[in-house]
Amino acid sequence: MFKVHENSRQPDYLAIVIIYVSGRNDITAVQLWQAVFDTASPPRGGDISVRFQVGGGSGVRWIQPKNAIPGDWKAGATYSIGIQLD
Repeated sequence: MFKVHENSRQPDYLAIVIIYVSGRNDITAVQLWQAVFDTASPPRGGDISVRFQVGGGSGVRWIQPKNAIPGDWKAGATYSIGIQLD
């Protein structure tokens, strides 16, 4: 799961907080993408894809959840990414 930080504001500023309960794996990197954007043209409209690099007893791997950050995200909202790290 992740939460869109309360200080985020559409469309200029997006900050996310990863809600993660410790286990055998650690999240070591996160990538976000949606076509092309930068500070002058932040993401608007479509969903924003996310993937996580996790490491643990089974090595390091990338996991891309089916659920993305919805294009109409709301500040303070929590979204499920649809994966369970064991």
